Amino acid sequence: MDELIHEVNNGKVKFVKSPLLKKDFGPFKVKLFYADSEYPPKWRSFLEPILDKRSTLAQVENISYSYVCFVGLEENIYAVTGGFAGQKVNRFMIPDFGLEILVRVFSSDSRVVKNIQDRGLTGNLLAQTKFYRGDQRFSDENQFGKIFKQVQAELNKELLKNIFGFTDEQLKRNKSVCMAKDSFQIHKAIDFDMMLSLVSKIADLMKKQPKFSLNKVEHISRRKPQNEELLNELDLWVQNTLYNACKSGHDADVDFCHKKFEDYFNADSIEIIIDNGDPIEISRHSSFSDIVKYLKDSDNYIDDDEGLFKASVLSRKVVTYDSEGIVLTSGSVFHHIHGEFSYKNNTYFLLDGEWYFIKPKFINDLNIECLEMLKYAWDIKILTEPFELKRRESTYNQKYINKPNFFVFDTITPDNIESCDIMKYDNNSIYLIHVKKGFNNSIRDLTSQINIAAKRIQEDLRTGYGYIERVEQQTRRSKVDCLKKQQFPKNGIASLFKDKAPQQIIFCLAFVDKASSKRSLKEEINKFNSNIAKFSLLELKRELYAMGFGFKIIQLTTE
Repeated sequence: MDELIHEVNNGKVKFVKSPLLKKDFGPFKVKLFYADSEYPPKWRSFLEPILDKRSTLAQVENISYSYVCFVGLEENIYAVTGGFAGQKVNRFMIPDFGLEILVRVFSSDSRVVKNIQDRGLTGNLLAQTKFYRGDQRFSDENQFGKIFKQVQAELNKELLKNIFGFTDEQLKRNKSVCMAKDSFQIHKAIDFDMMLSLVSKIADLMKKQPKFSLNKVEHISRRKPQNEELLNELDLWVQNTLYNACKSGHDADVDFCHKKFEDYFNADSIEIIIDNGDPIEISRHSSFSDIVKYLKDSDNYIDDDEGLFKASVLSRKVVTYDSEGIVLTSGSVFHHIHGEFSYKNNTYFLLDGEWYFIKPKFINDLNIECLEMLKYAWDIKILTEPFELKRRESTYNQKYINKPNFFVFDTITPDNIESCDIMKYDNNSIYLIHVKKGFNNSIRDLTSQINIAAKRIQEDLRTGYGYIERVEQQTRRSKVDCLKKQQFPKNGIASLFKDKAPQQIIFCLAFVDKASSKRSLKEEINKFNSNIAKFSLLELKRELYAMGFGFKIIQLTTE
């Protein structure tokens, strides 16, 4: 416990030990610490031009107090916190501690779920919180590509008494809500002795086998010594992957955000902390590539070797603040990295600083579902021009300029929405084709773009083709000569859409594989490692079919 306290105090805010009235807590070892944080109000800069320096408002400092109570029982240490102390002990917590309690209390078909917060390993959705009108079952939500991060569930009176030790006198209601995440909270007022009793009950509960698996992936726990070597190898593999991508000038195939994503994206400001220098303010939706660019532009980037890259990029701290200047989230650049990685013929996801092993069965199930989709969505006739991998996507798109029954609308974005890169039409169908180089994490972004375009076209079919007309108008005014010189129909491209049913409008995702050896997604899906890309295709198909549109997948040939 003393070692833990030393690690917690490894920062600007120091926790001080508080004296206690009694020293004997039976089987429990109890230590209480507190800290205060003093900071100027964020709004002071707004008033400074009009404030007298002797004014109270010009000198006042906000003070916030917090506490952390450590409770040792057998070989485990539990923490009860108040104020900002939770942030200080967060990195030492078991990331799914509360969820591990849930799967020992409930069965998978228990109708007790009130709301769920999950993170998306695959698909376009980074994260979401869902609230239910009635009580939901755990099994109704379990699916590939989702990691449960937080669950609010309802505990009935029987569970509160038999598992957690509450008495009839303490239970004025038949039910109580619990919140499970990296911590566990029961929404009931209790005293200190009852807290110790709960710690004992939870310790006994954690010795039991879980009743079901909440997530369809295997969490590689950092608390198990047998995992230490693998986890170190995986961390080094990611660092090496990021270094090689940056060194070669490529965008790293990863996501970037703090594990407390709601605080991160709702923050008033985000900064990269620079030792002995001014912090760098960044956008809340910055990618890892953006972070690298910020550091390069400020001369704080070094990639002479991997060690210097780690120190100058991956070890930098990223901090978010609210409008009052209070820290919301904090962590190294590396701890903001999330993504899918193949290592030694296995697939892993790095999410919120934790590693998850994707079991072969689930990858096999995903491949089977994709193959079923490809039976109907695969096409080799819509686009026939080969793609030169050394060239950009725009160069490929322009091959179709002035070809019969083709238009190119690459970079044409009325309402900030790109309808397609290439449009092909005949008497029966219109094909809106989006082109991407590579079959990786970037496919997720492309499927999102197609989904947005489809929703806009769907609206246009109902409201009179105004968006489609603006696509043509913007193309005619394009600064790219070959685009604006295209010969459009006498009555405009909107005339091609008139009298077309949604099923006659087909959105196409066309990709060219960048692998060194030729492979076919339809014939050799096991050779494509990006499960994020595969799952994104399935999600896009469901979205387009729900809107009534058709969907095709095209794998372009190469020169």
